Amino acid sequence: MAANASSFGISIGLDALICVIILLFFGFFRRTAWTEKFYEPKSLVKSQNAPRKLPRSFAGWIMPTYSFTEAELVRFAGTDAAMYLRVQHFGWQLFLFCTLWCCIILIPVHVATGTYVNQQIAAGSDTFSSLDKTSISNLQSKSKAMYADWISVWAISLFLYWQLWRYNTHAVEMRIDYLNSMTGAGTEAQTVMVNDIPEVNKGIMSKLAGAVSGVGDSKKSSRQNSRTGRSAGTELEHFEDAKTGMIHPSDSSDGSYQGPDTLAEPLAAHTTGYAGLLADHQPNQHQQEKPMASNQDPTPSNGAANYHTPRGGFSANPKARAMLDSGLTEEAMVNQEFEELYPSKVQRTQMAYNSQGLNKVYNDFEKTKGKLETVLDTYQMKMELHKKLKKRTMVRVTGAQYGKWGREKYGLKPQKVDALEFYPDRLQELWRNIQEEQGAAKSKALPTAFVTFKDTFTTTVAATSMMHHDLRHWSTRAAPSPRDVLWSNVGFSSATYLGAAVLAWTLFALLAIFYLIPVGAVQALLQVDKLEKYKFFRVIMDVKILSSLITAVLPGIVLTIFLALLPALLSLLNKKVQKMVSETDVEFGVVRKYFAFQVITTFLGSLLVGSFLNQITAFLDNPKGIVNTLGSSAPQTATFFMTYILIQAFIKSPLQLLRLPGLIIFWLKYRFATTPRQKAAVWQDTRLKYGTNVSAQKSVHDNGWLSGFTDAEG
Repeated sequence: MAANASSFGISIGLDALICVIILLFFGFFRRTAWTEKFYEPKSLVKSQNAPRKLPRSFAGWIMPTYSFTEAELVRFAGTDAAMYLRVQHFGWQLFLFCTLWCCIILIPVHVATGTYVNQQIAAGSDTFSSLDKTSISNLQSKSKAMYADWISVWAISLFLYWQLWRYNTHAVEMRIDYLNSMTGAGTEAQTVMVNDIPEVNKGIMSKLAGAVSGVGDSKKSSRQNSRTGRSAGTELEHFEDAKTGMIHPSDSSDGSYQGPDTLAEPLAAHTTGYAGLLADHQPNQHQQEKPMASNQDPTPSNGAANYHTPRGGFSANPKARAMLDSGLTEEAMVNQEFEELYPSKVQRTQMAYNSQGLNKVYNDFEKTKGKLETVLDTYQMKMELHKKLKKRTMVRVTGAQYGKWGREKYGLKPQKVDALEFYPDRLQELWRNIQEEQGAAKSKALPTAFVTFKDTFTTTVAATSMMHHDLRHWSTRAAPSPRDVLWSNVGFSSATYLGAAVLAWTLFALLAIFYLIPVGAVQALLQVDKLEKYKFFRVIMDVKILSSLITAVLPGIVLTIFLALLPALLSLLNKKVQKMVSETDVEFGVVRKYFAFQVITTFLGSLLVGSFLNQITAFLDNPKGIVNTLGSSAPQTATFFMTYILIQAFIKSPLQLLRLPGLIIFWLKYRFATTPRQKAAVWQDTRLKYGTNVSAQKSVHDNGWLSGFTDAEG
């Protein structure tokens, strides 16, 4: 037996009380000075796109948040934020329609015309409660009142399809506006990502080989080593522009720092192999120059190298091999392939490189630079406060920890060194290592490139067309933003990505099966009559408030806790196992998998397990009547879904507004930050992951209309 009407009423009251308490805490916390940087960081940025500050009063934030127009949201928060709020709006519209329809039409029909539940309760059955009178379980077999449920299924479905059409049409319009606003060559709106470039070192091989040179056979290695004249302006050369001085605190009152960028931007460009694509420029003339042997004919006037094209054949490898053997670089080969298909439309071609060694050195450089900046900021603060520097900052250095350079300079024994002496010396050594790794990365091209076109139309055609009849090579897709790409996942072949996807979905299926265990445990908590057979539970069930908590509140809380871990697991699965190439792909993957998980585990799992536990005796006595038994027992699980939705709406959603774990972490970081630069870095680093939040909040919408169908279809 599921929760009865009184237990359900108590759960509504408890959930509403917890919701009010959480909102009171939120109203209190957001009024303090330091939490303003956590809850409203965008309003503190000095920019024309910064949103207006919300009132500091206790509940003054509620009404102004509804006054923002979509255009304002796009201006100061971006298209993603506006789309996220539209998803929420869609869910609540659908949920409200389903709720009103069921309350106005279905529930009165079930209560007024049905007598089945009363008959079962009068007969002494303990599988039904008074709350089941509102569901289709209360209708007799072949009752004409079931036409109301049949009409409800059609009405809800048609409303759903209409809403999907409206919102998807508007989403496409917003996407077009977003792309049109990104004018100028070099943006992702005019760039395609090319994978499976033939005859280029496979990403899987170079990644596994790491720093080992000469990946591939000797012929390919010698051919690559003989190529010279890589085009200027690649991502590696951008490191030369990064050698700037330390950034010192600005005088901005809000603690933000607008100093010049150091290596952050160049590294984003370097690791991507997508350097300079955000710059609006024309390709240099010497980019088209190709190294040629002395016995070769001059380059034709159209810029194409003079090579012998093999006759027909299915594979794309022979032609690519001939082009590379003629002296073309990988980048020039890709550029020429696209020039043949889209004459005079290619703006720039950029290869991606395996830069794992460079990334490690760069991270060490950034870490050391941050330590030096902290020391400088500390000294500057003391000087501004007219405090004497009683003791200089010292660093304990063990030379062996820093390799040959450390052993030669500091020996093997630990010693204390002045921070202003050690950190600059260490930065100079790391900069030398960066230059060495930069040169080494030039010979580690990955079979991935980014091609930028001169107009959006050509970009769209190239991103959606088949480049070659050999589907193993020259695959294209719209390029993600350089900051959005997961560069450790770039460069694998299509076969590798396919295998990774199969493995990821296999693990996802196993995860869904594993989650059926807590789902079954949750449904077991709802079986009051079976729990009362045990003495411990019988004592608890005698106390009405405790009985209500166990049957109406506890199951939903347990399932919510288990599901709270799911988005992080799915994100990890997409990144590490499925090898998705961008953060956007990861976020969309989380949403897709979470929806499938909700349908398979939370909905179908709870429905089938709950139905089986509700009518386990009937299943065993009459196995052939399983369909009829499910027809009468499945609607009883609607009580669980209603309590689960209440917990999601009244407890989980306010907790997401409060963001208590993030607030605690923010407080700890802000508390231990010693300089204005460190404190500014704490509040400027706050971000919202839309995929994770959409997935978590979709459970309210999904289970709302799915449970509505359960109640309607039986």
